[in-house]
Amino acid sequence: MKIQISFFETRKSLTLIFVFCAGTLFSLNAQTIHIPANDPNIVFRGVLYPIKTVDSVVLNRHSIDFFEKAKSYFSEQKGRTQSGIVVSFKTASPTVNVNFIKRIDGMQGQMYFGVYCNKTFVRYFNKLKLNLTSTSKEPCTWDIVLPALSGIHFSGLDIETGYSLLPLEHEKKKQYIAIGNSITHGTGQKDVASNATYPYILAEKMGWRMYNLAVGASAITPLIADQTTPVKADAITVLWGYNDWNGNKNMTTLSADYQTLLTKLRAYHPKARIYCIIPIFTTNTTPQYHLPALYTSIDTLRNTERRVVKQLIASGDKKMYLIEGSELTDASDLNDVVHLNIKGAASFANKLFEIINPIEKTDNRNSKNNK
Repeated sequence: MKIQISFFETRKSLTLIFVFCAGTLFSLNAQTIHIPANDPNIVFRGVLYPIKTVDSVVLNRHSIDFFEKAKSYFSEQKGRTQSGIVVSFKTASPTVNVNFIKRIDGMQGQMYFGVYCNKTFVRYFNKLKLNLTSTSKEPCTWDIVLPALSGIHFSGLDIETGYSLLPLEHEKKKQYIAIGNSITHGTGQKDVASNATYPYILAEKMGWRMYNLAVGASAITPLIADQTTPVKADAITVLWGYNDWNGNKNMTTLSADYQTLLTKLRAYHPKARIYCIIPIFTTNTTPQYHLPALYTSIDTLRNTERRVVKQLIASGDKKMYLIEGSELTDASDLNDVVHLNIKGAASFANKLFEIINPIEKTDNRNSKNNK
C-alpha cells in the first residue's frame, strides 16, 4: 500500500514535534535541585547561636537557655526572632527559590524580607517562599535580610539544574553588637525588613558586622552581657531603660543594673568602644503603671543613666562614650509615643554615624601609632 502525506499534514506533524520538543526543553530548564539548609556555601550573618541540620537552620540570636534564666526581663517569643540576620549565597542560576518556615516558639508579627543582588536592593518579599530572578549572566551574590518581628527558620534553596552554589568571598569586618529593647529591635518600621532598623543602617554605613541582641519589651539586665561572648566586639551600642521607667522600676535598682551591665560588657570586651545612648525623645511623660508615690519623669531615667556612664568614664574607661539620644530625635521621627518610624530610624542612624565615625577613625589612628 502506498501512503501519501500532504504538505499540510507534514507541516502539521512537524509543528507538533516542535511544540513537544520545546515543551520538553522548557520542562528540563524548569527543573530544579534542592540545596540543603546547612550547605557550607550558605552563610548566616548576624546570628550567634545557630542550630544547623539538613532540613533547617534555627537562627537564634540568643542561647537556648537564656530566656529561662532571664524570663522576668525578656519575652522569649519576641526574642526568638531574627532582627539583623542575613542569609547569603552566590550562584549563577537564573532563578532561585529561598525557603523559610515559621517557628512555633517565635513572635509572628509583620514578615518582610529585604533582598539584595550584588549589594543592590531588589525588593521586599512578604511570604515564606522567595522566588528570585537574576537578569545578569554573571553570578549574583544574594543577601536576604530577615524580618525584625516575625520568627522563622531557614529551610534551604532550590536552584536550576546545571548550576551550583559558589563560595562567598570572605569579608573581614569589625564586630558590632546592638543591645536594647523594641526601639533597637525594630518596632515602628512598618512593611520593611530589619534592614530598616537603625542598628542595621549604622552597621552598613560603618562597614561593621552587626549582631542585634535587642528584644522588644525587655528591661535592663546584666545577663545579656553573657550572650555576647561568642564574638570579640569592636563596638557596642546600648539603648535601654524606657520599659524600666514605664514600669516604675526603682531608679536605684536601675542604676545598679545598668552599671553592672556596662561593667560586664567591658570585662568581656576590653578593647571595644561602648556607646551608651541615653533614651531617645518620647511624647510619653507619664509611666504606664503610674503610681503617684513612685512617679519619676523620663528625665530622671536619662539623668540616672547619664550619671552611671560619666562615673565609669571618670574612673578610667577611655573607650566608653555618652550619646544624648533625645538630642538626635524628635516627634517627627516617631511612629507612636516612642518607636521610630522608617524615616526616623534612618535619620537616627545617620546622626549616630556622624558622632561615631570620627571617634572610630581617631581611635584607629591612635592604635596604629601605638604599634
